[in-house]
Amino acid sequence: MASSLAIYIGTENVDIVSLSGSFQHPNLASFARAKLPQQGSWREQVRVEGPQATETTPHSPTESNDQEAISRSIQAILAKLGVSSQQIYAAIASESVVIRCFQMPSIPSHERRMAIAFEAKKYLPFKLEELVTDYQVIIRRSDPSLMRVMFFGVKKSSVAIYSSLFQSNKLIPLCVEPAPLSLMRLVRQNGQLPASQVVAILSMEHDSATISIARDDLLYLSRNVTILPTSESVEGTPSELLEALLNETRVSIDYYRRRFLGEPTVSKILVFGKPEDQTRIKELFGTLELPVEIGDPYKKLTGGKMAPPGLGVAIGLALRGLDNRPAGINLLPPEQRRTSHDLLKLLALQTTAAVIALAIWYSFSVADLKNFEQKLALLRSQQIRDAQIQPNATLQQLKELRSQRAREKQFLNSFSNAPATPSSLLVELARLLPPESWLQYAMLKNVTELDPQKAGPNPYRLLFRIIGDAYANNREVELEKVNQFLATVQDNPVFKSSFAK
Repeated sequence: MASSLAIYIGTENVDIVSLSGSFQHPNLASFARAKLPQQGSWREQVRVEGPQATETTPHSPTESNDQEAISRSIQAILAKLGVSSQQIYAAIASESVVIRCFQMPSIPSHERRMAIAFEAKKYLPFKLEELVTDYQVIIRRSDPSLMRVMFFGVKKSSVAIYSSLFQSNKLIPLCVEPAPLSLMRLVRQNGQLPASQVVAILSMEHDSATISIARDDLLYLSRNVTILPTSESVEGTPSELLEALLNETRVSIDYYRRRFLGEPTVSKILVFGKPEDQTRIKELFGTLELPVEIGDPYKKLTGGKMAPPGLGVAIGLALRGLDNRPAGINLLPPEQRRTSHDLLKLLALQTTAAVIALAIWYSFSVADLKNFEQKLALLRSQQIRDAQIQPNATLQQLKELRSQRAREKQFLNSFSNAPATPSSLLVELARLLPPESWLQYAMLKNVTELDPQKAGPNPYRLLFRIIGDAYANNREVELEKVNQFLATVQDNPVFKSSFAK
């Protein structure tokens, strides 16, 4: 049974969740939570924007103490779960990530990286060289000429801090993902983000909140609201934060409406947080004239009755490990990402499949040759018998015999003098395959199958069956690659000379 371990380092807690089962029917295997130390320098160090995002000495004593305290918190919950060293999916608070969504004319996939980096510079408050970045392209079928780009960046110094935390606890991160993406995955899975609808997702912690506006796989925007704690702060979410959250939500929805013209309007507001905060938000947000719905992380999760509130991000992150779709955003440095490893693993699987396919091809070819030899021997034996024509044979019998022999001769000639052999077709296929595509199965078959729609003396046809895989970060891109490949094969002279269509 598949399993997935996720760790979310938020602004208030560290949450670890382990899921088993499948993406559609997950089971909460285990969970644990520890409070982060109430010290500010570490959080200021990893915050990407705002007045608190000041640069401090990389190894200042205060920062080191904070990291050690956080590391002890992680060690405590790992010990509680009995985890010593394991691969994990990691998520970080949105205040540590710069998130931008913009639109561009659709361009070929091999030209996108440089074009997107150039476009992203217009929207970033930092130099691109200071960030670890990743992006995802969404192309709607209804508008294939337009690319919607989600661009994410995190400071390299922040990534180094997170990596140090993971390494000190013997954890191997498979990815680092922004928390809003984890929540998007959760609400898609549990049905609270219906297909093609736009939803505002609010996620609240003690002194901070995140406003995200999303549709399907597309995150239009994500804004952070933070209220600095004071000595007068009481338990629970400060009223100042709720008021600021209301104002920022109104501004965000208005910005979305003006910035993304032609996109659907926001249909509802989803709230994730402590139960008392959710109730206060629902009462307060009545002025927005939008339905407010309480986010339910356990709606389609088995075993979540005893879990505390606020595990939405960690659960959505753990669902990534159960999802069969291509991997999403990863803010680990490129040299630490496991994409190349995964591709090599996939290539190894494809190589094994290719060897099996060749073995099957060989066995079928041997069987076809034996069948052909038997038919040829039968024809030769019939020729000997037919040569001894009875003197009393009628003219009609002789004409039918001649017509039958003419058809058999034409078929044998067309097969033996075919423009392309199976090996030449395979060589041509390998040459035409686009990058990041694999040929899984290709076979010339049914050489003696009758074509009911083809009349005349040669009612036979050759069939060439092709099955393969194309890998990309986007299903639309994969479909585009496959269609381009098939069009190229159809126009290829070798295939044109061998097949009618």
